[in-house]
Amino acid sequence: MPGVSKFSFCGADLDVMAATAPGWDQDYAQVGHGRSRGLLVGVSSRRAQFGILRWQPGVLVRGEGPHAAMVFGIPLGDPGDAKLRGTALQEGVIEVVQPGQAIDLVANGPLGLGVFAVAQRDVRARAEALGHPLASHNVTRRLRVRSEADSQRMRQAALRLLRCTSPRSGTAAVAIDLLEADLLDAILQAGDQSAGDAPAVVRRRKARRALDYLTACVDRPQTTLGDVCRAVGTSERTLHLAFHEAFGTSPKALLKQLRLSAARRQLRSGACASVTDAALRCGYLHFGRFAADYRIQFGESPSRTLRDTGGASSSPAGERGQRVLAAIG
Repeated sequence: MPGVSKFSFCGADLDVMAATAPGWDQDYAQVGHGRSRGLLVGVSSRRAQFGILRWQPGVLVRGEGPHAAMVFGIPLGDPGDAKLRGTALQEGVIEVVQPGQAIDLVANGPLGLGVFAVAQRDVRARAEALGHPLASHNVTRRLRVRSEADSQRMRQAALRLLRCTSPRSGTAAVAIDLLEADLLDAILQAGDQSAGDAPAVVRRRKARRALDYLTACVDRPQTTLGDVCRAVGTSERTLHLAFHEAFGTSPKALLKQLRLSAARRQLRSGACASVTDAALRCGYLHFGRFAADYRIQFGESPSRTLRDTGGASSSPAGERGQRVLAAIG
């Protein structure tokens, strides 16, 4: 990533939020009920990228991080029932996603995360110098923070780097490089390898394959649980267990949320001339049910979303974002 760039988002359009951080290939879908709100403030340099993200009421994130980068995810406060790659997030535990691995994050309520993406070669080189387990090529999924003092050092390093995102900050690229190196050291020195309580690998893979199938079926009103089971090659009981482990909900409930998010995207983009058109494109045949489900999910009617098409639904975080982020520290 050449040079240094700052990026920010504060608004309701999760598609815009998903596209804000440079180098990521990801897709967001709202999975909680109520009006969506997202906040993202970060800085990207030649070798790394750091940002603070907050979502409400809930989100499903799919995709991958920047090319050849190792991604560290640090929950900000209580993560609730949020899960990454089928494993529950925990305070005091740093999640590690290797290059090329899918993100697969789901939160059924508000969630805040610190996200640090660093070139894998830089992580391995520094980990080897420190004698850390990440120096090996064995897949490490989690790092457990050893002490409160380690947690505080990591937090202070993150806040120093975050101050570089201020519109008034003129921090030089070389200084940002040093701050990023300081944060990487803080993470490696704070976190020791932890196996955690990962669900069965086979069930996690089945859940991901089933999610891929459901995503492709949002426009098919007759999709049944049996169809999903046959596509994945599993029983209904195993599929339900896999979904609750990976996403904290049932296949049917998640399909409805995917359909509603797709409809909202259609209405926001102006791709549909009417609410009826959006409902049909997203697998709804009962228009009254669609309107009711949509209002519950997003806190407004689909006709209101259509009327507001083209309006400003998001804005840079700027000073407002800085005040919110100051509260984190």
